[in-house]
Amino acid sequence: MSVAKTIKELRKNAGYNREEVAGLLNISVATLRKYEDGKSLVRLDILVSMLQIYGSDINKFLNYYKIKNTNELTKTQYVEALKMLEGGN
Repeated sequence: MSVAKTIKELRKNAGYNREEVAGLLNISVATLRKYEDGKSLVRLDILVSMLQIYGSDINKFLNYYKIKNTNELTKTQYVEALKMLEGGN
């Protein structure tokens, strides 16, 4: 499953519509649609925020969907995400 499909599924499972999530993330609905449709790669900071909104985190996301080192999310991005979750820059 791609990152795009995964974030769309997580949003739906959490009971949010695109307008709500876009507002919480301070992005346009069109941008969120592009992320969910795989037409644009989601920025790492946005992905981390999405996961927090959906009651998940980057570790659960990566482990559940077994996305460990793909073109969509590299190990470096993974480490950056962990730092963001811990409150570091």
